[in-house]
Amino acid sequence: MGTSFVASSPLNTSRRALRRVEGRRQGAVLCTAGGSNVEGRIQWRFPEVERIVAIGDLHGDLYATMRALRAARVITPDGNWIGGNTTLVQVGDVLDRGNQEIAILELLWSLKEEAQAQGGDVHMTLGNHELLNVALDFKFVSEGGFSDFQDAVFDDSTPMSDKVRRTFESLPQHAKQRAVALRPGGEIAVRLADSNLVLQVGRNVFVHGGLTSKHV
Repeated sequence: MGTSFVASSPLNTSRRALRRVEGRRQGAVLCTAGGSNVEGRIQWRFPEVERIVAIGDLHGDLYATMRALRAARVITPDGNWIGGNTTLVQVGDVLDRGNQEIAILELLWSLKEEAQAQGGDVHMTLGNHELLNVALDFKFVSEGGFSDFQDAVFDDSTPMSDKVRRTFESLPQHAKQRAVALRPGGEIAVRLADSNLVLQVGRNVFVHGGLTSKHV
């Protein structure tokens, strides 16, 4: 079995991934891949596989994401899965800093379906920036990162706990649509809740930021 850690650098973006952004429905954040209900335990341990590709800290940079995945020979220039039975592990921090976070999330969710159809898989783990965003801490969000969520729908009936609502109401107006999708129970937060903090594939353990002896 081989494990590849792929460095990323700018490249022309995927037309397919950009269509996810350009084709977003007016009035709602478009999350096309079907998520599972977050109930009970999420599987975190998987059997040994022939090939693993691991990549982390994509931080809203779709160009770098596409270059890395192409270098790893798991996608076409248009963003279709060609990795066969390869397992791709995204080791957290898709969010913050860059401007194309939704496109990357939707690309990874779509690639998971395609990979599984070929005997492979795509796993996502959560990084500290996912946890910051679900807590509505947006200090690392770029201007484009706020505008990327401009179609999220909010009205006074949107359910929130009292604590979340207080935090929400303290946000500047331009941040509230992002908060709608990423707050606990929000559309994207629910999808992220399908991801693990720690993932084991065979004898390989993946976590964003590392483990200490007390965690093992």
